[in-house]
Amino acid sequence: MPKEVIEDLFSQFIDAEDCPQILKRFKRLVKAVHVHAENPRDFYSELKSKLQSWKCKTLWDLLDARANQSEYGKGKISEELQVLVIGAGPIGLRTAIEIALLGGQVVVVEKRTSFTRNNVLHLWPFLLTDFRSLGAKRYYGKFCSGTIEHISK
Repeated sequence: MPKEVIEDLFSQFIDAEDCPQILKRFKRLVKAVHVHAENPRDFYSELKSKLQSWKCKTLWDLLDARANQSEYGKGKISEELQVLVIGAGPIGLRTAIEIALLGGQVVVVEKRTSFTRNNVLHLWPFLLTDFRSLGAKRYYGKFCSGTIEHISK
């Protein structure tokens, strides 16, 4: 598939406004780049190898820098754990990221059948710093835009 089409699919995924759209566009992106990781632990590596635009590389660099910090033990500390995170809000998703960085297998469940990115979430300053270090601004350009530190549309 042409590089421009893949970049367009990634942009469509980033710009999705609600849960069904986000999931649909992510599935379309994964299918388009032919990610078929048999082991869920290989999914990230395979996806990263297929998405190489500057925007993607910046995100991968930030995530890899975080994953390579000593406290994560090269993703081996919790590799035997299977964890269920209840709630796909900022804290639930952040918890899932931590567990994945430690090597655990994570499933996130959310009771809402739909949501939008049009929510305004006021966050503690330490969370803003943490989300920035994980590439939130690269992934979602409107992150903390304006004079109030929050996530909004």
